Amino acid sequence: IIGSCLVLSLFLIFTVVEKGYFTRLDALFMLLSFIFYTLITYNVTHSDMLEKVDLMVLDKYKPKKIHLMLAILGFLGVAISSFIIIQSIIILSSFLQIPEYILSYTILAIGTSSPELFIEVTAIKKKEYNIAIGDALGSCIVDASISIAIGNFLFPQNVSAELAMPTILYTIISCTMVIVLVSVRQKLDKKAGAILISLYAISFILFIFIL
Repeated sequence: IIGSCLVLSLFLIFTVVEKGYFTRLDALFMLLSFIFYTLITYNVTHSDMLEKVDLMVLDKYKPKKIHLMLAILGFLGVAISSFIIIQSIIILSSFLQIPEYILSYTILAIGTSSPELFIEVTAIKKKEYNIAIGDALGSCIVDASISIAIGNFLFPQNVSAELAMPTILYTIISCTMVIVLVSVRQKLDKKAGAILISLYAISFILFIFIL
């Protein structure tokens, strides 16, 4: 269900990028779509996931102020680091004469996703698998709806459809493959990991043909 919501959000992005520009109405619709995805996910999965798993996990831990403060500091650290990375990408793009979109799709994407990677690895080591999978899928939906929409809602702008459309189409295809793989096999092992890493590597080959 969560994976299907992700694919729907990517299709929504595709329809907007195809026009070559964002309007505030487009951005608002994408923001509202996140609420729609959240409601669908909750209504379909809350009886199975929340009652049987998450509530039992929550009973183990008592909320503490120190954990809340550490979480806030962590969010601030990510925000500051992201700002620094973005400024560096702008400078590198100008110096190397490479489109900002390409550097963002490669270097910036890795930089901004690294905190999620560390969270997921840490969660898996602690055997908190719901946290790892929830963070991975949830962050993708947030990126495909709120992250893209909020900036364009405040500052509507044109987009480079020539570069964006092929990568969005490939993202839709790869996400669909991930959903089918996980749904059919119902497990994530080294074979699945190798396939998923290969899907990411193919995206760089796609860029070579675009360039």
